[in-house]
Amino acid sequence: MRIKKFSKDILEFLIIKKKYNLKIDESKALYPVDLDFTLDDEVNYYHPFDEHGIPMKVYVSKGKQYNPTRIASYGFAHWGRYQNNSKEIHKQEFMKVLFWFYQNNHRGLWFYKFEWNTLEKNWISCMAQGEGISILVRGYLLTLEDKYIDLAIKAIEPFKKLVRDKGVASYLNDNSIFFEEYPTDDPVHVLNGFLYSLIGLIELKEILENSAERESEAVDLSTLIDSAITSLEKNIERWDSGFWSYYDLHLEGKNIRNISTIIYHMLHVTQLKYIATKTNNNYLLGVSSRWEKYLNNTNYRMKALIIKVLYRLKNHAQR
Repeated sequence: MRIKKFSKDILEFLIIKKKYNLKIDESKALYPVDLDFTLDDEVNYYHPFDEHGIPMKVYVSKGKQYNPTRIASYGFAHWGRYQNNSKEIHKQEFMKVLFWFYQNNHRGLWFYKFEWNTLEKNWISCMAQGEGISILVRGYLLTLEDKYIDLAIKAIEPFKKLVRDKGVASYLNDNSIFFEEYPTDDPVHVLNGFLYSLIGLIELKEILENSAERESEAVDLSTLIDSAITSLEKNIERWDSGFWSYYDLHLEGKNIRNISTIIYHMLHVTQLKYIATKTNNNYLLGVSSRWEKYLNNTNYRMKALIIKVLYRLKNHAQR
């Protein structure tokens, strides 16, 4: 398993294939992170499926499980294809995902129903909450049924609670807010999960702002987003090595840290660019542009690859 992981890392760093590109089209409500390529390699990204056509994930340590973020990605990919070619099959696949998120919520929460590292069964994630919100937003745009927005508003609640209170919020060491993909007692602050959750919150805010009846909810959500953006602006350099982005803040200050794979680095660039554009934040837009330039530097890529391999050798992740 580890040899396969190392080989994949090396191949991706050597053969640059742009993925997770930015897509902004207000008329089609395309998900900003382009996931269309995943449908061209469905076996790798989404198999196996359950009897209802919902993708599952096979973990070495946990077997076959539902992973809300994998399910959401499948929905976003089909939403994009439906918006671009109007084929009913893609609408049907998106609706399967929409129904899954609606039917499998627990008061606005989507649980991971298995233990993971120090997280006990039925843990939640800011990434799953944010992507679930983004699915519901598109469900509302497609059907105009208020039940999807009502549920999306419920899904905001864990962002207002600290991890110790069963939420997904924590504080960085300058007391800035951060949303945790893995809400452990000692979180490592995964950047892409935080950014995914911000995308969902921003998308929901835009829907609420267009409804006079939801004005107070829009104001409350804007306050939460503003706090998160301020935190991101103040701390984003902590995920910047000077030549590449870090995946998280694990081992911050050490020589060998959890540097991003090239795929996650590309994802960070796109996520930051979208968030900066939506919030008119020139500083974050500049960071996105700087990180995008790192990709084109062969020396930077090779340095990042070496550090990633060394990190994986010393830190064995659960699979």
